[in-house]
Amino acid sequence: MNIKPTTQELPPLLIDPQAAKAAAAPLQARGAARAAEAPSKADIVDFSPAAISPKQGAPVSEVALKAQNERPVAQTPPSEAALAADAAPQPAVAQTFTQADLDAAIAAMGATTGQEHFNAKLDINGDGVIDFNDLTHILANMQPQQPPEPVFGMNDLQGLIGAYGAAKGDNNFNPAWDLNGDGLIDFNDLSAMLASFEAPVAANTATQLDAMLQAFGSAKGDANYDEALDLTGSGSIGFADLSALLRELLAGD
Repeated sequence: MNIKPTTQELPPLLIDPQAAKAAAAPLQARGAARAAEAPSKADIVDFSPAAISPKQGAPVSEVALKAQNERPVAQTPPSEAALAADAAPQPAVAQTFTQADLDAAIAAMGATTGQEHFNAKLDINGDGVIDFNDLTHILANMQPQQPPEPVFGMNDLQGLIGAYGAAKGDNNFNPAWDLNGDGLIDFNDLSAMLASFEAPVAANTATQLDAMLQAFGSAKGDANYDEALDLTGSGSIGFADLSALLRELLAGD
C-alpha cells in the first residue's frame, strides 16, 4: 500500500510556560543533589603514568602526591674525609714564622706523616702532608725582618777610643760611637761595640779597656796611675800601652 505524504500543515503545539516550569523543577532539584554528591577534584583518581606509584603500581590521588612531595628528604651523612677536614686544627691567627721555618718547609715539601723529614709544626692545616697550602700560610705570616746587627772592626774601636769620655757638644764627640744615644761615649758604648766585634774578644775585654782608658795619660805618682796597666814599663800609660792591651785582648787567647 502506497502512502502518499501529506502536505497538510499540522496545527501549532500549544505549551503552557507555567506548566513546563513546574514540570522541570523536580528535574533541576535532582541534578543539584547529584552535583553535591559528586567527588571533589582532590579525590579524583589520576591514572596517568606520572601518578602511578612505582612500588605498588596503584593510582594515587593528588592529595597523596602533595603529601609525598612535602615529605622531608633524608640528608646524606658527611663522608669521613669531610669530617676529618672539619676536625683538622686550624692555623692560629697569632702564629708567626721565621726564615728558618720557611727554609725547613721548603726542604720538607711533599713529606707526609711518618716520614723522617716530616715536621708536624710545618703541617699548618693538619692534613698530614706539607704542601703548597702550608708554605703559603708560612709566607703570609713571616716575622718582620730585623735589621742586621752592626759589626765593628779595629778602625771603629780606635775611633771610639779616641772619643772615649766625650759628651755631646765636645769637639771630639762623634754620634757614631754613641751607640746607645745617651749623649755620652762611655763604658756602655764600648761594651756594645765589643759585643758585635768582628773578631773574638775575651769576656773581660771591655772592663780592661775601660780601666786602661781611665788611667790613660797618667804617670807614676798620679792617683789614677795603675802600674799593672803600664805594659811597656815606661812609667806612664799611653798609646803604646793601649796598643799592647788591644793586641793581647783581640788575639782571642
